[in-house]
Amino acid sequence: EMQENVKKCKNFLATLIKLASHNSPSPETSRNVKALVQDLLASEFFDAKIEPEEFTNRLQSELKSSPQPYLVPFLKVCVLF
Repeated sequence: EMQENVKKCKNFLATLIKLASHNSPSPETSRNVKALVQDLLASEFFDAKIEPEEFTNRLQSELKSSPQPYLVPFLKVCVLF
């Protein structure tokens, strides 16, 4: 089950970066989304740079998107917080 969660997380984050790269109004948005993903992944291996709640809030702000109530629990499972 853990491998399946890792696979889902990898696919989600890769898709998120791809969508931000292709659909964002500015290159800055794309860079910021990539940096958020890197911070989230780095927090799995090092002292937490960013928690799932903060990641989700900053992502919503960056993408000007609506809240996604299932994202934080999903990230907590797949990024092992």
